Amino acid sequence: MARRSHSQLSVPLVLLSLASTACSDADSPQGLTAVAEGQPSDRASPAAEYASAPAPAATAPSLDADAGTDAKAPTPFDMRSWQPHGKGLWIWHFDYVGMTPQAAATRAKALGVAYVLIKSGQDAKFWTTRFNAAIVSEFTSRGIRVLAWPYVTPTNVSASIDAAAEAARVPGCDGLVLDVEVEWETGGKTANSAKAAQLCQGIRSKVPGVWLGYTSFGWIGYHSAFPFAAFDEHCGDAAFPQVYFSDRGVAWNGPHGLSEALAQYKAAGLKAPLWPITSNDDVAGTNQGPSTVALNGFLAAAGPYTSLWTLPDKARPEKLQQLDALSWANP
Repeated sequence: MARRSHSQLSVPLVLLSLASTACSDADSPQGLTAVAEGQPSDRASPAAEYASAPAPAATAPSLDADAGTDAKAPTPFDMRSWQPHGKGLWIWHFDYVGMTPQAAATRAKALGVAYVLIKSGQDAKFWTTRFNAAIVSEFTSRGIRVLAWPYVTPTNVSASIDAAAEAARVPGCDGLVLDVEVEWETGGKTANSAKAAQLCQGIRSKVPGVWLGYTSFGWIGYHSAFPFAAFDEHCGDAAFPQVYFSDRGVAWNGPHGLSEALAQYKAAGLKAPLWPITSNDDVAGTNQGPSTVALNGFLAAAGPYTSLWTLPDKARPEKLQQLDALSWANP
């Protein structure tokens, strides 16, 4: 999801079970560079192939009539068993979109967005002014779940662990999604697999019980040097394949779209539940984003855990307006 880092990832990223990258600060909100193009033809819809859907979250028990006054403690929220009422929306940073956190949260609520993913930092840097309790509460107070996403490279794993842990501890944050992209394809797969394990295990050690996922290329079959297996094993609470069909210049339901991404993820033997992401970035070679029909087609086919990259640039009001026409609600 590297913000403008997405351009780097234009190579496909496989959506494994069901679904989404984040943006790198230096780049632009394009770190998530996977594109969903393929659509299944003579087989079950992509949604049916997503990672096993979590069981319904337990509801808080009612008051015990015999006890009279005391209610049992509600079951703590757990992302692993959550069934969202709607899709998710990625946010790079608020200056880019020209909205205050309050305005963005109000807009997300009106759209029916169930969760947002907000960039919390870059490698060793935790962005305290862009991801903090006050910002998170603007969304949670409106019933929207919040995940933090830092863009992380293999450069300084120890410091990146500390920065990610800080984000995870922000009150109201329900988990982390590491945006890991092209930088993990150089330096040797064995070495990077070890660093990926160190990164994920280090975060889990500092924040016990943290819900930890990762986002990267949508079509993993084209990225043999990337340590997918290591991230899947150690950060595999969810995988967010960047299936950016507009960036890739293909149809989401074509032979090289969503279905191809899902098939590659399955062939790799990865186990993390898939939360596929698609993008409203401009179609390759044009200055126009994907059509509303195409985006809605993807959102419907990719399943209930799908999300959209991204809350648009303030310079693209037509994309902001398009959000109103998208189908955010889950059946």
